[in-house]
Amino acid sequence: MPKMWFHWRFRTLLAMSLIALSGLLLSACQSGPKVRIFPPSASLQELRVATNGDWVLQLRLQNYSTVGMRLQLQTAELGVDALPPMDLPSSEALLVSTGSTEILELTLTPDAASRQRIAEALQSRKGVGYRLSGEIRSLEPRERRDPFEFSSSLTPMPGLAGVLR
Repeated sequence: MPKMWFHWRFRTLLAMSLIALSGLLLSACQSGPKVRIFPPSASLQELRVATNGDWVLQLRLQNYSTVGMRLQLQTAELGVDALPPMDLPSSEALLVSTGSTEILELTLTPDAASRQRIAEALQSRKGVGYRLSGEIRSLEPRERRDPFEFSSSLTPMPGLAGVLR
């Protein structure tokens, strides 16, 4: 009787150990963290007035997703104060890492009213409001289009001629 009891106990312990081991192995085979895709956004980091009067814009493309994304500024408009918005050129696609930001540089020939408003802001050393809106196209990991809208202000930077941030 004692040998049967030991044999039965050993088989039960072995079966339970195999079940636990298989559960552990299956949990180790998971595919990793969940992929969560959130809409990216864009904002204006810097406006620099070039010597020919064009604007060199530094746009921040921000990725809030848990995976790197290839982003492209598809359509966008930039409005200064209450002036009518100007169309921005579309951009090349940039790879933006998880929860990160990449800077996109665009050149824009402003209309006369917007050019005058920025010149006044630089001369008076006072800030100017802006609004940026449009659509960002995500090419990877899966294609989608997300609208964005951002409003803030830019102020002249001391010691940097023709630069607003």
